[in-house]
Amino acid sequence: MRFWKNIKIRGFVVFFVVLSITTSLLLSSIFSVILISTKLKNLRIAEKKEQVEEVFNMMLKIMQKGATRQEIIDISKTFSRKDSRIIYRSMENLDLEHPGLKKAIANKTPNYEIENETIHFNYPIIIKEECTSCHRKEINSVLGVIEIEDNLSKYMNTITSSIITGILTSVIITGMLLFSI
Repeated sequence: MRFWKNIKIRGFVVFFVVLSITTSLLLSSIFSVILISTKLKNLRIAEKKEQVEEVFNMMLKIMQKGATRQEIIDISKTFSRKDSRIIYRSMENLDLEHPGLKKAIANKTPNYEIENETIHFNYPIIIKEECTSCHRKEINSVLGVIEIEDNLSKYMNTITSSIITGILTSVIITGMLLFSI
């Protein structure tokens, strides 16, 4: 009982407990934000993959109905949403210096890259047997790429404000507890 009567020791114990709680709150909020931002990016990438496959299937149906090249390009422009931009690029219009496009064409598989809070999802359009009657290209060659750009900044801003709120809350709680000693 004498131990707790010593104010210096009690103050040190309270300070240590408050510091431990604050550190735990801070670390858990940072860890949560990292986990949430990673999950968010993975979710957005999965959404973009579904979206690009949906766009491709719509374009294929339009082609099968006999639409002209210009009609297909005009229709593809309407697929963009307010949070993402969809671009169809034929092989003649591709920037082959762009690493994501280059990789998608070389591997003939979809890929993505994240650059400055923007996801670039590249979906190569591969010629199949039923495509050769109109396109006159070799089977398994790349006809073009559908690219989706998705800006993550509004999501990342929300996450950043969550970090700041967590830090400020931890600082306020620590200050209140320390001044109450």
